[in-house]
Amino acid sequence: MAAEAISKQILMISLTRLALLNQEARRQPRATGTQTKPHRLIPIRAIARGGDRWPLLLIHPVGGSVMAYFDIARYMDAGQPIYAMENQADETELPAPQTVEQIAQQYLEELRLTGVKSPWFLGGYSMGGLVAFEMARQLQAAGRETPAVLIIDTPSKVRTIERGEDGAVTSEELRLMGKMMALRQAKELDLDEAPLQAAPPEDRMQVFLDFMKDRGVIPPRVDIGFLWHLIRVVRNNEMAQRQYHPGSYDGLVTLLRARDLSEELRFEAGDIYDDPAFGWQAYCSQTIEVRKIPGEHLRIVNEPHCRTLGATLQSVMDAQRARRTVPLY
Repeated sequence: MAAEAISKQILMISLTRLALLNQEARRQPRATGTQTKPHRLIPIRAIARGGDRWPLLLIHPVGGSVMAYFDIARYMDAGQPIYAMENQADETELPAPQTVEQIAQQYLEELRLTGVKSPWFLGGYSMGGLVAFEMARQLQAAGRETPAVLIIDTPSKVRTIERGEDGAVTSEELRLMGKMMALRQAKELDLDEAPLQAAPPEDRMQVFLDFMKDRGVIPPRVDIGFLWHLIRVVRNNEMAQRQYHPGSYDGLVTLLRARDLSEELRFEAGDIYDDPAFGWQAYCSQTIEVRKIPGEHLRIVNEPHCRTLGATLQSVMDAQRARRTVPLY
């Protein structure tokens, strides 16, 4: 497909969607059913008329993409309504929110615009778990209830970092981005940081881009301008999650933890990595339910592990639906 045939809406996308740009340009995932869609709300499987299941909303991770949730949904009940909140702001929009609290408030407003009166299960992978938790807190403060918060391998706090005033992208940022892009395509990527560190800051992005194109991870038509836009979106989300301090919550929370060791996440989470509840119990009045999912943090949402993840999400929701009656909003 020619580059000019790819719309700006498709090009202005997030980290893992960049890794799938070629495939998406040919075949975008299609949701079943019909739904009037607010700006970021993606109906993976829309609410069926006459259906009695509470819908699930999954919030994007730090890269902003919800593509992995389409894979997870394939292993959930065909009658389960599933939506995702995507972060793919382009340069024509207002500046993105700067805190998890603001992001949660904005996404709750988009839910309100749907007109859906049923309670929502709220969940998310990685950063998405933080936003889902904060959305549940804000709903509770407003006198509304969420059947359960479903946190997918998200520690309650990650380390804070200092950035240079010049805003130059670091070799570590690029290394991690490259790994995430490759894993989303089921590829292993051995990105040597030495050439990135040796390159002048103004040339570092081009060295990275050439490396990724040579290995077929990034399409040839992607340029530096697009990559910089992507990094701004990712950085905004990343800093929001690093600055977030959870408040107390008096609702049901299930944590789905990756079974395999992740050295990157251990480094980010620090001491709470060894806590089975990832530090969440300190903020929750009810006992956290912890379920283990095969795979490592960056792979848990990919095949074959997404099969277990989808089935487990469905099991948790079905159990809550069977034993609880939550009033309509």
